[in-house]
Amino acid sequence: MNMTQKGAWFGIYLSAMLVAVAVVDLTGILDYKGFPTPGIIVWHMLLAVVFFVLPIVWLNRSRKKSKVELDERDRVIIKRSVIAASVSGFTILCISYLVALFLLGAEASIKISLLSAIIYVAFIFFMLILSLVVLVQYGWGGKDGEK
Repeated sequence: MNMTQKGAWFGIYLSAMLVAVAVVDLTGILDYKGFPTPGIIVWHMLLAVVFFVLPIVWLNRSRKKSKVELDERDRVIIKRSVIAASVSGFTILCISYLVALFLLGAEASIKISLLSAIIYVAFIFFMLILSLVVLVQYGWGGKDGEK
């Protein structure tokens, strides 16, 4: 497994972390209806350690300095993945804005928190699609990714 694949797995892991943070925030808002309690702050710290620090340490520990990290095939895979993720993220943003426009009308207004949530979800989908496209492209080839 090369660094591009490890980065893709880290992207999937990070997407799951961002969903977990949103769920913790949502339960904190629904349960406490006020300022964050110490329990919510502890959950955020725990999530930060588990989902940010440990994978970064794992990625840095497994890196070998003597090997080439990116070859031409990796660059092509990353380029295709970024294009696919950008198009899908932009599509998700456009669809969500159009749905809001048609449901609420042109004269309506929405809260800034809803707009932030739309952008947050689009970013999670961008990371998830980017990682999945990288892993799918590596899975198409035979031994060592060759066809």
